[in-house]
Amino acid sequence: MEDEKFGKKIKESFANFQKALLRLKEAVEERSDNPLLYDGAIQRFEFTSLKGEFKSNV
Repeated sequence: MEDEKFGKKIKESFANFQKALLRLKEAVEERSDNPLLYDGAIQRFEFTSLKGEFKSNV
């Protein structure tokens, strides 16, 4: 039972990570002279992908 919950959580986390990675790719491919666009895209990726699922507890 615990293994099923853990497996489901891992799958959900990976799906969320894939979505965040796709959005980051879209933002980086956007041509702009504004460095804030890239900074914001990276910040959003970090916030979205590192909500705790992939963050180290160190």
